[in-house]
Amino acid sequence: MQTAKTDMPHIHTMLRTDNAKLVADCIGEGLQLFDMTADPDEQIKLIDHCVYHPWEMQLRDRLLRRLLISQMILSEKDHAYTSHTFVTPVVTGQLTKD
Repeated sequence: MQTAKTDMPHIHTMLRTDNAKLVADCIGEGLQLFDMTADPDEQIKLIDHCVYHPWEMQLRDRLLRRLLISQMILSEKDHAYTSHTFVTPVVTGQLTKD
């Protein structure tokens, strides 16, 4: 049984666009943000950097949406939704800093 934070598995979720990458750890505490155009080797962490705050918010929103969609489980009792198919969206495009 894993109880301490240090006992948690080293699992990350990430979202990548053409020019940015957001990485979150498995418990949602450790966030990393990278500018993939200026820093393709991911050496400069930009999380909480005021210039990149809009990127961070956009990527957090997209990641949350992707995770929520991927967690949707339709039961047989959900007749209103049985004709819908949910897929994890592919994120493309560039983010802007405004």
